[in-house]
Amino acid sequence: MTNDLLRAATAEAFPSRPRIGRGPVIDYERVRTLTENHRTAEQIAQILGCSTSAVTQIRRRLGITSPRMLTPERRQLIENAIRDGWSQIEICRTHHVDPETMRRHYPDAKWTQEQQNEHIRALRIGRTWNWGTNEKKAA
Repeated sequence: MTNDLLRAATAEAFPSRPRIGRGPVIDYERVRTLTENHRTAEQIAQILGCSTSAVTQIRRRLGITSPRMLTPERRQLIENAIRDGWSQIEICRTHHVDPETMRRHYPDAKWTQEQQNEHIRALRIGRTWNWGTNEKKAA
């Protein structure tokens, strides 16, 4: 009974007192869901109202890597794309990999000048408009 009276008196004395000390309670499953939806730690922190480091610690506790990190499965997909002759730009756009990460992990995966020229020639063959005019090319 005494505790109830004390709580009531405290609530009356400090009705809208902000929480001091620890930050907001963060739902681990919400962090997992947002991470799986390819959100960055900064975006998740902004959504949940916490710090980026808190999101990173929770991911570590859950055993989740950042969506931008190259997991073995993503590495295999990228290596297959390299073997198939994709350009680094295509790989970055398709697999959502930062160009700097591609250059760091796969420095030799660049097209040679000859491959670049061949690709440009292939693109020009399919072009049906003359650039700089509004006329179609003669077939």
